[in-house]
Amino acid sequence: MRHEADAEDVALGRHVLNQLGAGGAAANAANQ
Repeated sequence: MRHEADAEDVALGRHVLNQLGAGGAAANAANQ
């Protein structure tokens, strides 16, 4: 159970980072 929960947390963390990365890229493009 614990290992599965950790894997889900990692997947969620990566998703959030990807969303932030995409938002940052869009903001940078808008500022160009």
